[in-house]
Amino acid sequence: MLLMSLVSAFAAAPAAAAAGNVSIEATDYVIDETTSADVAINVTADSAGISNQTLSVAVVDPGDGTTEATFTRDVDVSANQTKTVTINVSPEQHGIAVGEYTLEANIDGVTTSSTLTVNAVADQSVSLDQSEYTVNGSETTVNATLGAGGQDRVGPVEFVVLNDSGDVVHSEVMENYTLSASTTATESFTIAPADVPDSGNYTVEVVYAGVSTSAPLTVEGSEDAPVAGGVIEDAAGDPVTIGGVLVVVLLIALAARAE
Repeated sequence: MLLMSLVSAFAAAPAAAAAGNVSIEATDYVIDETTSADVAINVTADSAGISNQTLSVAVVDPGDGTTEATFTRDVDVSANQTKTVTINVSPEQHGIAVGEYTLEANIDGVTTSSTLTVNAVADQSVSLDQSEYTVNGSETTVNATLGAGGQDRVGPVEFVVLNDSGDVVHSEVMENYTLSASTTATESFTIAPADVPDSGNYTVEVVYAGVSTSAPLTVEGSEDAPVAGGVIEDAAGDPVTIGGVLVVVLLIALAARAE
């Protein structure tokens, strides 16, 4: 009698709830290291339903089998129904380095997998159109190409001219400069003789989003430039300027001849 009671008790016990199926919606998730991905896992229950079962999702390095991160959720699914569970995977927040990984989902022994690719974000950049510049009596233009890299950027663009002591002698600032991720733009800056009135060697520098680039600038002053055609020496060795002074000399000679 006791044996029959035990058999009856086991026969009456309900079957363990199990997942009929589990799947990950995307076969491959590709994100930058500074962004995140919403990984959607579809859990389908069998006729017994799922009650308070743990869904586990692991980010695994396929090279050495190391688990980089694990996410768990408690799941309840009615019989013969499907429930979608979303897990946000952030490389920065969860310490997942750049590389390719396997996403492994498991609930009650039923598993599925997908892949996760984490890309490095391109750095911001700035470059100049010439390796050196010259101001010689007229203005010169410096063209700077700015690159946002892998993310949107808002901030100042600074253009400066430095003397050989490193002091700023001329500067321009573009405040709240906006550039979208993966785009570039070219901005022009003008250096006039009045901006650097003293001849000599200088440096032009452009600073953008924490990076900078520079090039030498040579300023050739106008104080030594010949006036109206050049300089000659008279018989006494004194310089006589061809131009306005020469006209005066000619007029004096003509007046003497007229007398």
